[in-house]
Amino acid sequence: MIKVIRKMEENEVICLRNDLTYNKATEILSYKGMPVKVTKKERLLLQILTKYIGKYVSFPTMN
Repeated sequence: MIKVIRKMEENEVICLRNDLTYNKATEILSYKGMPVKVTKKERLLLQILTKYIGKYVSFPTMN
């Protein structure tokens, strides 16, 4: 489950998961611009949250 989603810089997303601290998530996301992977349920939550705080949320690239 995602705790917090926050846009820090252009194309950079903070996705806090239960197994990640804020700093760890930031470190992973900052490493060469690679995003934290999210599950399908987490992505649905991101889409719902976007309706309320869309200008503050961007999505990690999903393959």
